[in-house]
Amino acid sequence: MFKKILVANRGEIAVRILRTCRDLGLLTVAVYERPDRGSLHVRLADEAVELTSPAGFSDAAALLAIARQTGADAVHPGYGFLAEQADFSAACQAAGLAFIGPPAAVTAILRDKITTLTAARAYGYPTLPYSMRAFAAGETDALRAEADRLGYPVVIKALIGGRGRGERLARDPERLAEALERAQAEAQAIYADPRVYLEKA
Repeated sequence: MFKKILVANRGEIAVRILRTCRDLGLLTVAVYERPDRGSLHVRLADEAVELTSPAGFSDAAALLAIARQTGADAVHPGYGFLAEQADFSAACQAAGLAFIGPPAAVTAILRDKITTLTAARAYGYPTLPYSMRAFAAGETDALRAEADRLGYPVVIKALIGGRGRGERLARDPERLAEALERAQAEAQAIYADPRVYLEKA
């Protein structure tokens, strides 16, 4: 069992993790940015360290440095931020820290929705019809041809990420270009990756 866990998240999810750790008798380290210094997750932890990196909770190196500095032997990423980054899971393991979450190989599959759907289908789970490739900015004609093949309505989805960000419904060919532009812009803004794929709606 772990002795001290760095909770690499904030807000409600961090509070839930910290309370569970307390129930289990485990020491905890909270990480916070300056505006959050008086928040509940900071007050619940045994220790709290300010995260000063401009990248905030997305700065894997800063979080690993805090884990080493505080003597944590495990990292719980919660969800969002680095929880879905296979590189972060692997970096924790390389640093001798337990990563409380899926192994890097699983996270890598789940990060890319086409790979996830293909794996689900291979294991016998039913999926909606979807495009077998992603479309980058400027590939409107190729995406349009794929939408025609799948048949309308289609959902344009960001290749990575989740929670409905970078997702738009196109009910017919006339609405496809606008939906594509909005989906790719949001995917770029949220995930720094404008690639999208299609699913049959």
